[in-house]
Amino acid sequence: MRECISELLLENPEARNHPELNDGPKKIIRAIFLDSMRNVKKYAKRTDIIKKYLVCEAKTNYPSEAHILPCLSNRISVSAPQVPQQNDASSCGLFMLEFIERLMTDSFYLEDRLNDESGDLDKWFLASEVNGKAGREKIKAVLETMVNKCRDEGWIEKQEAMFRTHDGTELEIIAID
Repeated sequence: MRECISELLLENPEARNHPELNDGPKKIIRAIFLDSMRNVKKYAKRTDIIKKYLVCEAKTNYPSEAHILPCLSNRISVSAPQVPQQNDASSCGLFMLEFIERLMTDSFYLEDRLNDESGDLDKWFLASEVNGKAGREKIKAVLETMVNKCRDEGWIEKQEAMFRTHDGTELEIIAID
């Protein structure tokens, strides 16, 4: 393992300054399953698939660094923290969007939740606000806000002007009313 790190540091100038590589063999690639329909039985298979995929991507995108591939899989850390759970088989997309919103709007959101040892799932978000009808109403409100903002700022009309053919006829633009 130490040999792989040394080779990575020699071959990749950007990696030389990476604190985790300079401090020794620590895991630097994290895959975190935020699974709202927890299925522990599938984690081993998912972990294996993720590791194989990342190694394959590295092999394809960094062919000159093939010498580090044997130890790459060992540097991938996979975890599945307890997160709020959906109460039906159709709210997974709503939970995914909620996680994305939280991660994109708060750079410390994930670390804060992973470092919290209280076990309080409500610190992630309230599942009741995302499950079923409540979650769909939230998405509907977001989409309506976007449509109204686009309408108020004339965005749709601007786009229509951009999509005219050379002979002046308009391409069909589908707008939400």
